[in-house]
Amino acid sequence: MDVFPEGTVLYGNINYNKDDHKKHVLDIYLPGDAKGNLPLVIFIHGGAWLSNDKYADIGYMKKTVAQIISSGFALASIDYRFSTEAIFPAQKQDCNRAASFLYDNADKYGFDKKRFALIGFSAGGHLASLAGLSINNDLEKFFMPGIRG
Repeated sequence: MDVFPEGTVLYGNINYNKDDHKKHVLDIYLPGDAKGNLPLVIFIHGGAWLSNDKYADIGYMKKTVAQIISSGFALASIDYRFSTEAIFPAQKQDCNRAASFLYDNADKYGFDKKRFALIGFSAGGHLASLAGLSINNDLEKFFMPGIRG
């Protein structure tokens, strides 16, 4: 993709749920000159909860994505199960699980655990906004069994 600044490092198709589901994957993009622990922006794609993937909205948001990485932030783009396959709150569980995976692996990828942000386009923005409710309102069913925040 012509979106990413020169030197961007990609860790692609990382399984975040220790299973073989094709939608339980994410990509991590790091600035080529990354030093120290980076703030992380977690990007959730749109598509009405029933279409698209972790690449789709990056094409719409080329300048935003390029600016995030050029500014020294790491970016993770995640996939989640569609509503046609798994009923709500499966999509929210997947997003929370991906965020937990990234937090748990922050040292491995060089993330600053105190500086995580969520963004999304359309349905992804909706799922990102629900993330605050997951913890603030102690909604246990927004998390996969045995996994919290």
